[in-house]
Order: sequence, then C-alpha cells, then structure tokens
Amino acid sequence: MKCLVLGGAGFIGSNIARALLLRGHSVRVLDRATGGSGPRIEIPGLEFLTGDFLNERELADALTGMDAVIHLACPTIPQSSNDNPIYDVESNVVGTLRLLALSRESGVRKTYFLHPAAPFTESPPFSLFPRPTPRTPFVPMASPSWPSKSIFIFFTIFTE
Repeated sequence: MKCLVLGGAGFIGSNIARALLLRGHSVRVLDRATGGSGPRIEIPGLEFLTGDFLNERELADALTGMDAVIHLACPTIPQSSNDNPIYDVESNVVGTLRLLALSRESGVRKTYFLHPAAPFTESPPFSLFPRPTPRTPFVPMASPSWPSKSIFIFFTIFTE
C-alpha cells in the first residue's frame, strides 16, 4: 500500500513511517520539519517532502498516487494555540476538511486521524481533575480535536 504520513517528521510520525516501511509499504512523508520536530528525518526507502499541510497545492501533490493517509499534522504548538486559539481552530479544522476533500478527489481509500492533542480532551476514570464532559479540552490546542473527528464522521457517512 502507498501511504502518506502527514506530520511524519515528528516522534510519532517517524515511528509510524518506519513501521510501515518495515512491513513493505511505500511511504511518503509531508512535513514542515521546523520548530520542535527537528531536522528532516532520514529513513532508507522513505520519500520525504518538505511542505505545509495547509498549502492546498503541496497537499494535493503529496496525495497523488496514495492509497492511504495518516494525518498527524498539527499546524500549531501549545504556545501558539494559547496565543491565537482562533488560528489554531481554523488551521486544524479547515485543514482537515481540505485534506478529506482532496483525498477523495485523489482516490485515497483510507484516512486515519490522530490529533496530537486528543489525549487532552478525555477525562480518565482516575483523573484528579474531572471535567464537566468527557469532550471538554483542558488545553486550547486540544480544541480542534473533536470538530476534526466530527468532520471525519461526516465524510464517512455522506460522501461514500
């Protein structure tokens, strides 16, 4: 299978890319590879594209020929999500919607979504700080997680 890993230069993404390659899949990564994610990763057999998941042309090019997408891209970091929560939500939610539309146009068959801040929206049974609902984010960066998941559900139900 030909897989695109968005945000594949980070810790989780690079390990997913490596695991896919070891299982015989063809892997392409699209990542800005700036800031906290460090330099470009070097994994034999990996196709690495430097680009931004929010750039429609770069995203469309990266999707060309792919069977599956693993979406780990998060255009913001905790500090910027605190400083500018509107941009955080707009970039993550609209970016995810754009990804799904372009994936459909490109013939991508499977899309997997793992938002890096999703764990900050759940209240485990042993939590010392229970929140009013299980979907209440306790850091601004987690706010786009649930709307993005809702978009995935919408695409699954209404675009088949």
